[in-house]
Amino acid sequence: MGKFFYYLGRVVQATGLLLILNVLIVSGLQNGSMGFLFKFTVLGMGIFMVGWFIQQYS
Repeated sequence: MGKFFYYLGRVVQATGLLLILNVLIVSGLQNGSMGFLFKFTVLGMGIFMVGWFIQQYS
């Protein structure tokens, strides 16, 4: 069961990082507002941290 949580944590971490990357690209291409960039970057960091805690559970 430990490997399951390890890989689940990795997938959640990758999702958070991909969200941050996507927000940076979209914001850069569309000259997005700092509020948009900040909200979704914080959300991506939160998702990444949840994945890290899941990974530590294994």
